[in-house]
Amino acid sequence: TQALYTALTMPADERHKRATELKRSIEEEDITNWLLHLLQDAVNLTQQRSERAT
Repeated sequence: TQALYTALTMPADERHKRATELKRSIEEEDITNWLLHLLQDAVNLTQQRSERAT
């Protein structure tokens, strides 16, 4: 799809920059933080849906 095409055709320096940022993000986040963010997003989504229904 478009995302794959973009990834395959972007300049090498941009790929390197994005890979470095992704690696840094992975190293800074641990499973606990990831799970907390995931659960908070689920709570927020549930609240938004509830507010729309009323």
